[in-house]
Amino acid sequence: MDIKNLKIEKKSNIDIYYDNMGELFEGEVSCESELEVFNVSKGLKNGYYEKYYKDSDVVKEKGSYLEGSKNGKWEYRDEDGDMALEENYNKGIKQGEYRSYDIDG
Repeated sequence: MDIKNLKIEKKSNIDIYYDNMGELFEGEVSCESELEVFNVSKGLKNGYYEKYYKDSDVVKEKGSYLEGSKNGKWEYRDEDGDMALEENYNKGIKQGEYRSYDIDG
């Protein structure tokens, strides 16, 4: 579903998604203006998340959400698709290793 058709409520830094009937949304969401795709379960981002560079098939940002918060390994790439940054989250809190890459990798 296009994000334009959903109501978004912010609560404690977490987005909650509702359908046009006011019910918690379940399903895949896409947003053309931001070029992002993610899954929503019980109104919260849950599972995979991908954001792309405009006019490109290169993934800019990739990771997963758990109950509306970043969780697990997140990868960020430059416009050429080269790795720029890796970080880890546990229920929205940065944790563990953080790796930043320069032009040489």
